[in-house]
Amino acid sequence: MAVELLYDHDGFLRDLLQNVRRRLEEPGTERRSLGGIRYWDLKPNLAVREAIDL
Repeated sequence: MAVELLYDHDGFLRDLLQNVRRRLEEPGTERRSLGGIRYWDLKPNLAVREAIDL
């Protein structure tokens, strides 16, 4: 069994994950579940061919 340890020296991954969390907590996003699966709906009223900026 091999184990690798990652160290985020400059905080790049931390900052990236904080930005994702902030985006998921914006008004208009919804936390949903389908059976046993939970997911985020970033734009519940998305129209066909409409783009989402991440």
